Amino acid sequence: MKIDRSFTHDLLDSSATASIVSGIIAMSKGLGMSVIAEGIETEEQLEALGRLGCEGFQGFYESRPLPPDLFERRYLADGTQAED
Repeated sequence: MKIDRSFTHDLLDSSATASIVSGIIAMSKGLGMSVIAEGIETEEQLEALGRLGCEGFQGFYESRPLPPDLFERRYLADGTQAED
């Protein structure tokens, strides 16, 4: 299950949004699904999602979009992340 960036963007500023995200995570886990949040840009967002039980994330906090060759060198070459 993916949590849309519109929710992660407002996660820290809105208790209603935090409740919705928490519900999405609980529902997903109840259905045996993994959860990934989109649009993570800050460590604070990542930490808040972790406290709510979110298992994965994607967004600029990790990396800007990369061309395929750089992605492969950085993430796939030997299983470790290499810095350029």
